[in-house]
Amino acid sequence: MSEPAPKKASMRWKPFELIGVLTFLNDNFELWHENRRKACIMAIKETNINRDDKALYNKINSMIKAMEDYHKDGIKSPSCAIMWKHDKIFDLVKDLYDKTVKKKNEENQETSSRTSDGGGNGDVIVRSKYGVFKTLLIISIILMLYFYNR
Repeated sequence: MSEPAPKKASMRWKPFELIGVLTFLNDNFELWHENRRKACIMAIKETNINRDDKALYNKINSMIKAMEDYHKDGIKSPSCAIMWKHDKIFDLVKDLYDKTVKKKNEENQETSSRTSDGGGNGDVIVRSKYGVFKTLLIISIILMLYFYNR
């Protein structure tokens, strides 16, 4: 009988690794926002840490999620203990979280405020809670009114 392969030992994250990576990601937030995998690969190269991009992404994502939970419920996730112990790491994760929330809010505002007369490209964007059929009906009515008033 063959023995199961030994589990790969997980290395604990060191504060200097996270501070370097989080600083890079905050300084290059647009890259992080547009392509997280590429941002992780570049952060690894820039900080010269011995981690792969998937491990880095998972760690950063779990810390951002823990920060989100902390803001909502006030609960500090024990899986991100390093963040609660080190003020610099906490501050960097909070900055990344705040930038992410701000960017998401800006995109939602931009998407919901674009209209055909808003100086944009003529797109009419209807965000509806009513489903596809009612949304199509609303769009049809808008188009009928538009052409009727020409």
